[in-house]
Amino acid sequence: MYVEKLIGRSLEEAELFLNKKTVRIYNCEYAVIMKSYFFGFIKKRLHLSVKKGIIYDCFIRIDL
Repeated sequence: MYVEKLIGRSLEEAELFLNKKTVRIYNCEYAVIMKSYFFGFIKKRLHLSVKKGIIYDCFIRIDL
């Protein structure tokens, strides 16, 4: 899966790899909206944890 391929890359490389823009959530956490369901009410997001510009952890989350 693409989650393992993102660890160790920068945010810019992740945006190019996924062909999506990242959105800043917290100080060192970003999200990529992968898919929207039910007219945008439910979203599948890929959360990226970043330290010094490098991704060290990522997980997929589905929320409202």
